[in-house]
Order: sequence, then C-alpha cells, then structure tokens
Amino acid sequence: MDTPIQDEGATESACGKISYDSELFHLTMDGWVQAVHRNNALALGWTKSFPLKRGAYGYDNLVLCIHDIFHSDIGRLEEDLADMVHESWIRNYVFWRDNKPWETSPHYGKPFKDLGDVDREKSANTKYCDLSEEEKEKDRIIVRFLVEKARLC
Repeated sequence: MDTPIQDEGATESACGKISYDSELFHLTMDGWVQAVHRNNALALGWTKSFPLKRGAYGYDNLVLCIHDIFHSDIGRLEEDLADMVHESWIRNYVFWRDNKPWETSPHYGKPFKDLGDVDREKSANTKYCDLSEEEKEKDRIIVRFLVEKARLC
C-alpha cells in the first residue's frame, strides 16, 4: 500500500512516458490498471484490496507492464510475456528508487515501504527464469488476464 498522494493530479507515469488516459483496446490505461489490480486481488486471494491511485508506485508498476504487453506481440508464449512483465517491473522499480519522484512532484506518492529493501533489490537483480515459481506466477496472472481481455476486444 502506498502512502497518500498529496495531489492526485498525476496524468502520466513518473518516468513521463505513458499517459494514464491513453486508450488501449477501448479502455483507458487507468481502466486497465484497475481491472488488472482487481484480477490480481482475486487470483492471489487478497482479503482487502482498494483501487490504486494515480501517481502511486504500484499504479505505475502496472502502467508499465500493461503498456509493454499491449505494445508487443501478444501472441508470444506466456513465459516470454511474463518475462516482459518482470522486466517492466524492474525498469519502473529502478526509476522510482533512483529518482524518487515524490520528492520532486506533489503528483506522486512516497511508497508505503521504502524502495531499496533487500527483497526488491534481489528481485530487480534476478532474471525472470531464476525467480521462484510463486513470483513467476504473479507475472503470469497479469499476462493471462491481459491476453484474454485483448482477444475479446
């Protein structure tokens, strides 16, 4: 869970590359983020889940993953797309860790858990193929949902 954002005026990913209002398969990026987040909550058995807020670290993680998947060949093998999800997460994590967007803009919130912790650093330095099956499955859940929904559009 991320800390409250001072100003919910964020309109693009903290890296400045992806608009939250861009449309993909007749749904805005914001709509996709919320749909993927709800699906993750159900698939992973989370007992509490709230909509993600624009400008939050977790929100941007999904923005990059969704953008990268939908701008690739979604007909690729599931494991290749899951690897892409992991690489997208790494790029976003490193950006947020190194640039601390919450310190330079009121549009972005400081993550609830400080970035740079041992577990996230380990994941950021691990190739998808070397992740635990549990971590791989989290990436696969995102891929399956996006590919299924894109095929319906």
